[in-house]
Amino acid sequence: MPILFLLVILVVTVIGWVASYYVYRHRKHGQAIECVISSDCDWIISSSHSSWWGIPNDQIGLAYFSSLTLLTLLDIIIGGGFYLNILILLIALLAGVYALYLIYIQLHVLKHNCTWCIIPTLSAVIILIATIGLISV
Repeated sequence: MPILFLLVILVVTVIGWVASYYVYRHRKHGQAIECVISSDCDWIISSSHSSWWGIPNDQIGLAYFSSLTLLTLLDIIIGGGFYLNILILLIALLAGVYALYLIYIQLHVLKHNCTWCIIPTLSAVIILIATIGLISV
């Protein structure tokens, strides 16, 4: 059963990484971001909430999803055990809380939505839920 949770985490980290990379690439090259549900992506990405301590959220996402992908692969390959699962949980918990904060910012402060911003944040929440499932088995 734990392998199922690890596979969910792995698939969702790849989805989150791809969305984060899309935003990173477009922001880095000054290209407009094609949004599926609205036209507010560029507005959100250029808002004052688009970074944390000067680090753009897309780069934070890339670092998070990359590190979690590596840790999850390590857990799958060597059967990392309790301590590796706790490390994954702690990282997922931090990212999940930050993701919920970013969702709140989009919905209630900025009052605009961006598909490419929501995908990584929801990915982080799904990963947190799967990680809790992993720990509880």
